[in-house]
Amino acid sequence: MTNTVWTPTSRSPNGFNSGYYENPKMNELLASARATSSEAEMVKILHEIRDIVTDDVAFIPLYTPIQVYAMRPEVKGFVLAPQHWADYTSVYKE
Repeated sequence: MTNTVWTPTSRSPNGFNSGYYENPKMNELLASARATSSEAEMVKILHEIRDIVTDDVAFIPLYTPIQVYAMRPEVKGFVLAPQHWADYTSVYKE
């Protein structure tokens, strides 16, 4: 699990925390979710995170356009995240 939105370390240019959101409880829960080996425990923690984000109104997606990505065959490692925030750190050219 990576985090590019909710933590202070994910502020630009390291992530998408453009609102400078910071909540120490959120940071603690994210660390716990990353550390657990139990899927059930991780889901429980993620539900707590969801509730905090909802209460804090930390992020409101207003519009997500459909995006098209085209790559040459020698470009490898690109993964389109479900939220359409592209992470190019794993991209390389063969």
